[in-house]
Amino acid sequence: VASATTSAALFPTEFEMREDALERAPDACLRVQYVSAADYYARLLAVARLEAAHAVAEDVRDAVRRMQPRAAGDMENANVEFRGWARHGAPLREKVRVAAVGAPRMDNAEARPSRVLARLCVDTRAFPPAARREWAALEPRDALYLIQLSGERLAAVRGVFIVERLAGDPAVEAQLLVALDVPQLLADIGASVASTQLPPAQELAHRADAFLAAFAMCVKRPRKLNAHLDVLRGLQQLAANAASPAPQPALPQWLEPSLLGLAHAARVSFPHNAAGANALDNPALELDFGTSLANDAHLKRLAHALSFAPNAPPAALHTQRKALPHFCGLELTPPPHQPHQPHQPHQP
Repeated sequence: VASATTSAALFPTEFEMREDALERAPDACLRVQYVSAADYYARLLAVARLEAAHAVAEDVRDAVRRMQPRAAGDMENANVEFRGWARHGAPLREKVRVAAVGAPRMDNAEARPSRVLARLCVDTRAFPPAARREWAALEPRDALYLIQLSGERLAAVRGVFIVERLAGDPAVEAQLLVALDVPQLLADIGASVASTQLPPAQELAHRADAFLAAFAMCVKRPRKLNAHLDVLRGLQQLAANAASPAPQPALPQWLEPSLLGLAHAARVSFPHNAAGANALDNPALELDFGTSLANDAHLKRLAHALSFAPNAPPAALHTQRKALPHFCGLELTPPPHQPHQPHQPHQP
């Protein structure tokens, strides 16, 4: 799980930009309570990716609509003509080519390259002077989205980071050195992200060139709208750490139960003793799940996690189910009955 989380692609793709993306991502929903910190961060990451994809999709579709693409031959080889223009979208003068493949990092157990750089040549001849200056003002760490088209529809969307501006005539073109999203690229060319026997750098570059040749245009977004990438990167690191065999605590021990919905937030206080013990006012956790349980398998995973948690206080799970067996020694009881309280009118 940790390896898969670490290797997750950073940029949203066309799959998250589909209208039915939420139906295809059952984990992209927040709950009242969570099985573990790994479950909490994984769900936050899934929700953040869909939210980012929704915003990016609107800008990408708007740029494609304004540029009015038309097939001029084989669409798979990026033979596209554009009858219009967009301020934030531009056609590519040349096919995207891989420029360098970095060696794997020494501190990474995976054999994937540390980075893959490519040359990007943006055609700015049809732009008015103001739009041309905006493309000439792109800086390192700015993000671009490469677009592959099928007629007038999106076929593929891949994000890249600008690494360096290369020499070129700004009145005609903008030549850029960009960093590809390595986990997503390996998935696109059919290489396993976590494999320890990836193809050599030369073969990997050849296969990447064949895949990148179909991209016909790119879209830029204002720098302030790309802050979601930093959020996604931070959530990736938190999710990978929480799912690792020996996670480093990202939250104080006294705060995590409240964040995961396993304790009432009003009863949590900062540990005041020298040993830093968990200072929960209620040592026996009462977990009222209500509708936060997805299914029986979710309940079993939760019971297993609680029963094997070190130094875990006794817990009683309250659910809305009428008949529940015992799981892992935890007593599952229906929620305590609360008498109906008549509505009291507000007194001025």
